[in-house]
Amino acid sequence: MDEHSRAVTAVARVARALVGVGGLHELGGDALGEISEALGLDVVAMYMPDPDGSPVLRLFQVWPQQGRGVRLAEALPLAPEAWRFLATSAGPLVMREPDALTLLENPFRPPADSWVALPLLVQGRIVGAVFGCSAEPISLGPLARATLGSIADVLSAGVATASLRMEVQRTEFQRERMALVAELHEGLAQDLALAVREIAFLGSSPPPQAARASTQRLGDAVRAAHRVVRAGLEDLAANVPEPGVNAAIHEISERFRRRGLNVRLEQPVPTTPADAAVVAVLLRVLNEALANVERHSGGGNVSIAVSVEDGTLRLSVTDEGVGLDPSLLPAFGDGHFGLAIMRERAGSVGGELSITGAPGIGTSVDLRVPLKGTVAR
Repeated sequence: MDEHSRAVTAVARVARALVGVGGLHELGGDALGEISEALGLDVVAMYMPDPDGSPVLRLFQVWPQQGRGVRLAEALPLAPEAWRFLATSAGPLVMREPDALTLLENPFRPPADSWVALPLLVQGRIVGAVFGCSAEPISLGPLARATLGSIADVLSAGVATASLRMEVQRTEFQRERMALVAELHEGLAQDLALAVREIAFLGSSPPPQAARASTQRLGDAVRAAHRVVRAGLEDLAANVPEPGVNAAIHEISERFRRRGLNVRLEQPVPTTPADAAVVAVLLRVLNEALANVERHSGGGNVSIAVSVEDGTLRLSVTDEGVGLDPSLLPAFGDGHFGLAIMRERAGSVGGELSITGAPGIGTSVDLRVPLKGTVAR
């Protein structure tokens, strides 16, 4: 393959990543890898602007992940003139220390002798920047500059698209959270109503045996209310996952790993486009399924599989715990959504949810959602 063909292939690979459901990490990883290969760079990093609008770039991603022994600054505060300089740059900037422009700080530690800066712009607005370094002097010919510029255009569009996806996904998760608040209120009201009833009964000086039974019921109601609140607060406090099914599933899985579950992903997540509402339901069911494993399975091993078959997105969450009879799955008032609520979520996007299992063989939650008619975000 000649140099021109390699350049076209590199741009095409990055462009293909833009149309999938992968998040910015997937797109960024593809782009950084292609930039490294096209220019022979040892380390390439992508920085993103501070969300508060201040002129600070923060480290977002490094390729390769190990960094080949090179450390990078976590944050690059830029003077206003440096920010304007990047915003008006027409393409990649090659720097050679110690003659590099003093406007831009060398992000590499120790400072790289030869490095390149590539602003990512959308309508003159900085949405990110890519920095790369090499042990050898960097020289960009016309084809390399054109290739780098095309990749930068695609990556800039990807950043802008990811921001839009994030906003759409945030809206969908906000709807889910509002539904959760309503369900929390309903479940908590039931438990507290029972507690109030038992307190009133105990105030009537019942016989000792009846009082003991009432005290037991009161304790059960209070504990159930506590579980409802704790589970709801954990769910409401969780951050909105990064857009893209892959990144969001990894984020949720890692959260439960930190809490002691051995969560493993059985296969790569497909990059089929999916509507944000579908993604929100899939992640809600995943979160609830893992929470159920944590609370009830008695085992720490759980596997996740996501696939697309005949236009249907499928999520399977299988644990190796004590197992249960699906007909005896606890209701929402016992501290979590319950089977009926999970099925309602699946049905809201035209999907179906089933739970299989038996005592001693573990439990599997299976969600199937049709992708026909969904819109890529």
